[in-house]
Amino acid sequence: MKLSQPVLVCLVGLLVVLSHPLGAAPPASPTAGLPPGFGDPISDWQARWELAKVLSYTKAYDESIKEYRRLLADRPQLLEAKAELAAVLLWSGQATEARALAETLPPHLVDGSLRLALVDLHIARQEFDAAATLLQAHLASDSGDLAARLKLAEVLSWTKRYDASIAEFRRILEARPEDVQVRRRLANVLIWADRKTEAAEELRKSLQGR
Repeated sequence: MKLSQPVLVCLVGLLVVLSHPLGAAPPASPTAGLPPGFGDPISDWQARWELAKVLSYTKAYDESIKEYRRLLADRPQLLEAKAELAAVLLWSGQATEARALAETLPPHLVDGSLRLALVDLHIARQEFDAAATLLQAHLASDSGDLAARLKLAEVLSWTKRYDASIAEFRRILEARPEDVQVRRRLANVLIWADRKTEAAEELRKSLQGR
């Protein structure tokens, strides 16, 4: 038997009433019955942290910084959020404040661009040990950054850690054997380390074909 459209509408309405009788509790949350940790409530501070991140991704730096500050006023122990704020400050051109904040953080939490900015600050202050520590942390996560490795080689030579400096120069030359300037800088460190025979050999190589 074919039912008319009005009859079908009435039947659907009756099913809805039967499935949700008057006075019954509202339907359970979609997360009800899921394993613990899945679908746990998202707190205000977590939402604010995500907002700060998203704003930074869209280059809304001033708004992002504002949200990070509100977050850290409530949760000052969030060191990762502090590191992210330092990076956003750097991207927004507030390098001095970014560096000051980053200097309060463990080196492993400071991201690459900020870490290298701090290196330059330490070098300017002749804080070579601190600069070397940051460079080593940077190279642990980005071993192919030859510019940073060259800077580390030079910093190590300034603190008379000649063997370590020479090792870094040689790593650079493995990747760039044709780089005359790096080879000549290596020769200088070899001279300072009283390894003059090796220095002479590197200088000869730098002059081949010239």
